[in-house]
Amino acid sequence: MTDFERAPYAALLLRVALGVMALAHGLLKVFVFTPAGTVGFFASLGLPAVLAYATIAIEVLGGIALIAGLGTRWVSIALIPVLIGSVAFAHWDAGWLFSNEGGGWEYPAFWAVALAVLGAGLWYAAPYLFGAFIDLTCTTPPDDACRQRMRDLGHLWAVRGDVEKAGVWYSFAAGGGDVPAMFDLAWTYGETYRSEMAAVPPHLGPAKEAAARAVQWYESAAEHGFAPAANNLGEVYALGLGVPADPAKGHAFHLQAAEVRNPAGAANVAIDFARGRGVATDADAAKEWSTIDPAMAAPDDLEEPTFGRTLVDGVPLPPATRDEIRAAAKAGGSVTLAP
Repeated sequence: MTDFERAPYAALLLRVALGVMALAHGLLKVFVFTPAGTVGFFASLGLPAVLAYATIAIEVLGGIALIAGLGTRWVSIALIPVLIGSVAFAHWDAGWLFSNEGGGWEYPAFWAVALAVLGAGLWYAAPYLFGAFIDLTCTTPPDDACRQRMRDLGHLWAVRGDVEKAGVWYSFAAGGGDVPAMFDLAWTYGETYRSEMAAVPPHLGPAKEAAARAVQWYESAAEHGFAPAANNLGEVYALGLGVPADPAKGHAFHLQAAEVRNPAGAANVAIDFARGRGVATDADAAKEWSTIDPAMAAPDDLEEPTFGRTLVDGVPLPPATRDEIRAAAKAGGSVTLAP
């Protein structure tokens, strides 16, 4: 499964690496081959001098721009013709392998594809292409593999900030019986609820409808034993998120999640006991529940984006805390969260 939380770091690494490569090739033409030598090489290929100077400028300025993160998409588009020209005029006759005499087209072709992924629109088009692939390969009702793909496409739309499109794909997977997608679909309704309530003035009707849908899908996932859903359902009732506040009911759902060692559920139970929220105040119980043994949790509970959507006192745990909990799960250690 794609690690959507860390995907931006992969894009950063790709952007900087491609920028360094472009800048290095441009400077090579300036300081080693010299502009005059580069013009001579282009002439030997039957290409005009203006293209030599244009290539040097694009590689140097484009490389700097990619490293700095300036106009990444458009700079990548500008660099692609340089690589295509390199394949067509300089490397094609040498064959595929770059280790061939004269250098085959393997390396510049891969470089062009990497630039396309980075900025020429494939990133923009990826969800649509993925959706078309699902439409072509999946049947109704969807099998396990297709439900996974639908959920992953929902994640991709969510990463892009399009909660509505994410919800569409989550609904396809959830309707086919995918339990984690039920949780994710409920999350999208929760986000819609917050958005409608944040409007000026608040859109109370749409907010109430979104909250009801969130409860519906959290309940469905919780009934299938998905602890993050039970935990979030507890938050909905404990905090009155679109429904009448019912701290006792909230505590019951928190406890349901905590009893199967969901870290967020345990943290919320500790908060309930510390504050007397839906249960009698009990400092000893709060202290006991605040120490978490994440190795006992279901692995899916600690995966992103699920973990980042599981609420503690109304908000997700900070990324650093989630990483600490995952590290403790691998090491077999415990983590204490102050209630």
